[in-house]
Amino acid sequence: MSVVHGKLARLYWWNKNISNMSEEPCTESGSTAQVTDSTKRRLNPNNPPTFSDSGGSTLIDIDYVNGIGYFQSNVGSTVTCHGEYVAQADLTAVGYITNWSLTISGDVADSSAFGDNWRTGTMGLASWTATADGFYEDETFSEMITYETSPVEKRLFLIEFYTDDPANNKRYVGWGFVSGINPTAGIGDLVKQTIT
Repeated sequence: MSVVHGKLARLYWWNKNISNMSEEPCTESGSTAQVTDSTKRRLNPNNPPTFSDSGGSTLIDIDYVNGIGYFQSNVGSTVTCHGEYVAQADLTAVGYITNWSLTISGDVADSSAFGDNWRTGTMGLASWTATADGFYEDETFSEMITYETSPVEKRLFLIEFYTDDPANNKRYVGWGFVSGINPTAGIGDLVKQTIT
């Protein structure tokens, strides 16, 4: 076991542009299949893609950041993906981040019954919340968050928190909404902000 320290944090604003892919080849491994072209792996989280398996296995989950389909059983020799992806050119790095924190949690429902000697629990839904501190840019970042007013079309950001050198790809990454910013300023100091 070794101690690690944060190396980098990136927050990307998505301009809502999408690119289409049709029958995109995937690389199969057991019960998973990943879009082979690494430039097309960031799938549009607002419009689930279709993974087609020649072996007929049922899709049970999708990793929208890494372009992976999870199936109920081992997949056949050919899996393709049809849908929309987010190109790197449609992501803009924002928020000069200096530190970050991440909380991952899962709901547990009590499933104890009469006659049990110990409490039992059933795992429910998982969630995560991130906070990042950084330097205030200008009002542009606020406008990025509030650009769309409909909850269905609320702006999504791609969040990447690294625990090692980015080249080693040890990171927490996911799509998320920015729920608020809190700018602060002190005499003789740079204006900073907390992003949640």
